[in-house]
Amino acid sequence: EHLADSLPYVDALGAWLGERLVGVVVWAKRGNTWRVPIVAVDVRHQGRGLGTELKRRVLDLARSSDATNVVSEVHRDSPMLGINIGRFRAAHHLQPGTDYYTCDITLERP
Repeated sequence: EHLADSLPYVDALGAWLGERLVGVVVWAKRGNTWRVPIVAVDVRHQGRGLGTELKRRVLDLARSSDATNVVSEVHRDSPMLGINIGRFRAAHHLQPGTDYYTCDITLERP
């Protein structure tokens, strides 16, 4: 058995500026829950809503599937924490002994 056999399949979406990758979001589907371990934006392009747009697109894709929620682990100093809580209404709690919050966004459908 190879290590790769035990790793979950992941999907990714990139934001491109010409030939240059300036942002990426990665997610893994686990049953009805999608986990988003990475939302990253090139430091030169931060503060313009790119990370928020990448996260919103994952939420839209999840809503169009059978997913019920999207979960992320976010550092307490990351702007994405406020975005998850404020814009996406994520339930959140601090993981004991860490500087990371678990943010759980329940997907609402029209």
